[in-house]
Amino acid sequence: MKSVIQVRFPAVFFGLLIAAAALMVTERGFCQSAPEPAIIISIANIDEQLDDIEYLAGAASEEMGQMSGLLKMQARGFTRGIDTTKSAGMMMYFNEGSPEPITVAFVPIENMDDMLDTIAGFAEIDEGDDIVTIIPDNGQEISMKQVGNYAFMSDQPGNLEDVPKDPGKMIGEMAEQYNIAATIYPQRVPEALREMMLGLIEQGAEQNMQMLDELDPLQAEIQEQNFEIQMEQMENLINDTEELVLGMAADQKAKALYFDMVMTAKPGSEMAEQVSAAKKAGPSRFSGFLMDGAAMTANMTSQIAPGQQEQSVTMMKAMQEQVQETLDANPNMTDAQAQVAEELAESLLDVIMKTVEDGRLDMGAMMMMNDGKMNFAMGVEAANPKKLEDAVKDVVKVVEKEVGDEIQFNLNAGSHRGTTFHEIMVDIPSSEEEARQMFGNQITIVIGVAKDAVYFALGNEPEDILKQAMDKSAESSDSQQNMPMQVNFYLAPILKFLSGIQGMEMMEMMSDTLQSGGDRIQLHSEFIENGTKSRFEIQDGVLQLLGAAGGMMGGMGGGGADF
Repeated sequence: MKSVIQVRFPAVFFGLLIAAAALMVTERGFCQSAPEPAIIISIANIDEQLDDIEYLAGAASEEMGQMSGLLKMQARGFTRGIDTTKSAGMMMYFNEGSPEPITVAFVPIENMDDMLDTIAGFAEIDEGDDIVTIIPDNGQEISMKQVGNYAFMSDQPGNLEDVPKDPGKMIGEMAEQYNIAATIYPQRVPEALREMMLGLIEQGAEQNMQMLDELDPLQAEIQEQNFEIQMEQMENLINDTEELVLGMAADQKAKALYFDMVMTAKPGSEMAEQVSAAKKAGPSRFSGFLMDGAAMTANMTSQIAPGQQEQSVTMMKAMQEQVQETLDANPNMTDAQAQVAEELAESLLDVIMKTVEDGRLDMGAMMMMNDGKMNFAMGVEAANPKKLEDAVKDVVKVVEKEVGDEIQFNLNAGSHRGTTFHEIMVDIPSSEEEARQMFGNQITIVIGVAKDAVYFALGNEPEDILKQAMDKSAESSDSQQNMPMQVNFYLAPILKFLSGIQGMEMMEMMSDTLQSGGDRIQLHSEFIENGTKSRFEIQDGVLQLLGAAGGMMGGMGGGGADF
C-alpha cells in the first residue's frame, strides 16, 4: 500500500495523444536502441488520480467534494479500454546533430478495441495491420501501436519500431511518488542544444539589462558586473547536472500538496564539490528561531565551497563600488552624513565578505503576530561583528544631533548570553494610522552584537522574542538538523492579526477556518546522495481556505459562503 497518494488527472491519458501531436515535430525515423531518453514524463494511474482529486476537492470544500464525486463517475466513461491501475508516460529523445526531439508516448491498456472506440468520438481512426493512424481535428496524424499491455504513440510510425515491452519499469518509482513528474537528463541533450539554450538565456538577460539601463543606469551597471558570474553559474548548472526531477503530488497521510525539485550532480563536477562542502556545515546555532506559534520562521545553514566563496566576494566588491557611487551622487546628504553612511555600508559589506570567506552561512529568523502585536527577530553568524557595531555607534553620534525627540537611541541597553543590545525607539507619526495599528505609537529596533554573531529585531516588544529565540537555540544547538534550509509561513496567525488591524470580518472567519491546523506553507531543502531535494509544500487547510475564499467571491452576487 502506498504511503504517498498522488493527485492525478484522468484526462491526461487521452491528452497525451494531443500532446504527442504537438510535441512530435521531427520528420526523422528512430530506433530506441541507439539513444537513451533525455526526458521521461510519468503520469500515475487513473484510479489513484480520481481518489486524489476527490481528496483535494473535499479538502477545499464540501461542495467541491461532491462535484468531484460526480466527476469520478463521469470519468469512467472516457477511460474504457485503459488499464486504470497502471501508469502512463512519455519519452523524449535527441539524435546528435538535431535540436528537435523524438517523442514517444505510452498508455496502459486492457482492451485496444474499447480504447479505439472511445478515441473515435473525437478523432478519425485508420486501422492498419500493425499501426493505427489517429487523425484529430487539427490534422496532425498520430501513429499508435500495441506492444504487450501498452499502446505507444508517435508522429512517425518508424519511431515505434523498437519500444520497451514494459515501460512501466522505467517510470515505476516516479509514478509511485508523484502524480505527474518529469525526469530530465541534461547530459543526454546534444551539446549544441545546451549551448543554444545558454545563448538564449544570455540574450534575454542582455535585453533586460538594456531595458534596465534606460530606467536605472546605476542598477544596470551592478547587474552587468555580476552578469559574467551569473552566466558561469548557469553554465555549471546545465553542464554539471546529471539528473533533474520535477514532480507534483498530494499526500493524504500528511494532508498536504507538494512540489519537488531533485537535482543530482555529475560525480567529480564542481556542483558535486559544492554539495559535498555544504553537507559539512553541521547543525545550526539558530534553530531556536523555529518557534511554535510564530507566523513565519526560517533557518538555514550551509558550508560554502571555495569556488562559491570567490564568486560571492567578487559580487560583494562590485556592490561596494556601486554603493560608493550612489552615496557620492546623493546631493541631499551632508559631508558628515555621507561619511558615516559610507562607513556603515563599508563595514556591513566587509563583515559579509569576511563571513563568506570563513566558509559558513548560518541564520535564523521569525515573526510573531499575536495579541495585536507584531515582532520580528533574526540572528546571523558573522565574522568580526565588532566592526559593524563601531560603525553603528558612529552613525548614532551624527544622527542623534540632527533628529528631534521622535527618535531615541539607547546604546548598550542590555545584554543576554554574551550579546550586547543597542536600542533605537522611533515614534510613529499620527498620520501613519496603519503603522500605528501594527506597532502602536512607537516601534523599537534592537541590534545585538556577539563575538561571532549579529542579531536584529523590531516591533512592539522585539527584545523579548529575540531572547526567547536565543535561549531556545542554546538549548537545541547540539541537536542534528534535518533540513539545512526551511522557510515556514503560518496563515492562521497572519489572518488573525490582519483582521484585528483592518477590522475585516472575512479575515477573522478565514483565520477561524485554519485554527484546527493545516495552515502552513513551507519551502525546505535536504541533502541526498550527490545532490539536493527541495520541496514546496501546502497543507490542505490552505486549500480549504482557498475554497472558502472562492465561495465567498462567488457569493458576492448572491448566497455568500459557509465556513
